[in-house]
Amino acid sequence: MGVYEREEFMLGTKGVFDAVAESKAFSVVGGGNTIEAVEKLGLAQKVSYISTGGGALMEFLTGKVLPGVDSLEKAARKK
Repeated sequence: MGVYEREEFMLGTKGVFDAVAESKAFSVVGGGNTIEAVEKLGLAQKVSYISTGGGALMEFLTGKVLPGVDSLEKAARKK
């Protein structure tokens, strides 16, 4: 999995995304290159959620505070 633009790496990328697409689990992919690869393989409709924010998505899922979300939460508490 990785440099999917190069034919010699596409097999690994396809194998991982095929497994994700066929899984019954809730699946999440994120980031521009990841989205491009999933779409190129025709698997986007089989993924539960696609996020355009790759790094931000990973930080959010690991429990890190995102500055934009933090600001919105603070503003909401002031109301």
